[in-house]
Amino acid sequence: MTPKPAASRNLIGYIMLALIVWGTFLAGGAYLYGGVRQALKALIIFGCVAAFLGLWALLLKYRTAAADGDSLPDNRPGKPPKLDE
Repeated sequence: MTPKPAASRNLIGYIMLALIVWGTFLAGGAYLYGGVRQALKALIIFGCVAAFLGLWALLLKYRTAAADGDSLPDNRPGKPPKLDE
């Protein structure tokens, strides 16, 4: 049994929210107990969490577009563009 798309989107949203909270918690711990260069450590941790979530959201967007039948741009280097005739 596969979950409905709306329920799946809600679940993914909650997981992403939990990852933001978790990343903030880790960054806060690095800032409070990090020793030398606390702010830098916190920024690196939070930046990695943000980059992961951004990439995940981008991939979900492409997957949704592909499932809806929308054409995705093919911008590979060296490939000639398609011409509508």
